[in-house]
This record gives sequence, structure tokens and C-alpha cells, in this order.
Amino acid sequence: MHLSVALVLDIGLGNALALTEAATEFVQRYRQARGHSGAPPPAAAAANGSSSSVGSVPVLASACPGWVCYAEKTHGSYILPHISTTRSPQGIMGALVKQLLAQAKGWDPAQIYHVTVMPCYDKKLEASRDDFLVPGTSIAEVDSCLTTGEVQELLDKYGFKNLADIPGGRCDGLMQQLQQSHLQQQQQQGPVLPETRLPEPVMHSQIGSSGGYA
Repeated sequence: MHLSVALVLDIGLGNALALTEAATEFVQRYRQARGHSGAPPPAAAAANGSSSSVGSVPVLASACPGWVCYAEKTHGSYILPHISTTRSPQGIMGALVKQLLAQAKGWDPAQIYHVTVMPCYDKKLEASRDDFLVPGTSIAEVDSCLTTGEVQELLDKYGFKNLADIPGGRCDGLMQQLQQSHLQQQQQQGPVLPETRLPEPVMHSQIGSSGGYA
């Protein structure tokens, strides 16, 4: 079975970035709460419109959309300031694909159909929220989310009852794709000047809102 896809990316990079960003945010909030000096993460500060506040402690995880929706509907402003502004791995991958990779490859984000495979149906809700659009546009960073159960149904439909029956293959490396595009750009245009380098993708959202999950 062959699917008409351009790239198959491992979400491991999104996981690593989400953990790193969440840890950095926690340290900044903790230091600020204790009166220590230290600036907030740039993306978080920009999202909050402030250079001095990054939210409350303790810091609660933001990766589960079911939890965030529960907090929104039942606890509101009491609990939301404690939720991390860091996006989930799915949200970070959406930003990397539609913001960073698209620009590196010279692709129109509107022409990219980004599909994720997630273990939870709540991730569908997460992908559909207005929090996760390419900045300044109405383009979703994740166009469709399939659960692992739905992937299994597709495999069954095409006669594959077991993943072991499908020939193996390697995922496309996102960092490798970006590095290749960077080298090609250097070869065609010369050294990349600082002002023309790719912008940092959005990995944080408005403090105290469900934009903290992605």
C-alpha cells in the first residue's frame, strides 16, 4: 500500500521541544515567583504582551486538550493562569511544518495538508481550535488528526491486519529537511544574512488560555 504523501515525520522532535520549552518556562516562573532575576521565554512574553510576567506557580501541564477544556469550563480564571503556555508536541509540529518547513522549502502553507496520528480523540478538538492557525492567517497548522484506532481501520480496509505485514521504512527527518533546504539556499544565494534567516516558530500561546495546549 502506498500513500500519496510528501513526507512522513516523526513527532519525536516535537516531544523534545515541548519538554525543553516547558522546563524553561517552569524555571522562569519559579525564579520570578521567588523574586529572582530572569527574563521569561521570548515567545511566552510576546504572547502575553509583557516582558515581566509569565504566569503563576505551581505550573500545570498543558499537553492534554481534555484536561485544558475541563479547566476552561469548570475552573476558569482560577486555574488557567497556572497552565503552561507551552504547546503540546502536536501543536509544535504543526508550527514547525506550516511555519518553518514551509518557508524553508518555499511551499505555500495553504497548499500543505498536514495530518497527525494521535492516540486520543481529544487531539481532534485540539487541532480544530483557532489557537493553532498560522499567524496572521486562517490556515490551520494541523489539517486533520487521525487516532491510532482510525489508522488501524484504514489498514484493515486495505487488507493489512497487522503492522508487521507492512514493509518497513524510515521516517523523513525534519531537521535533515531543514538543513538540506538551508544548504541549497546557500548554494543558490550565498551566505544567509541574520535578517533573512527563518523566524522562530510559535511554541507558546497566550498565558491563561487553552492556547497553552496544542
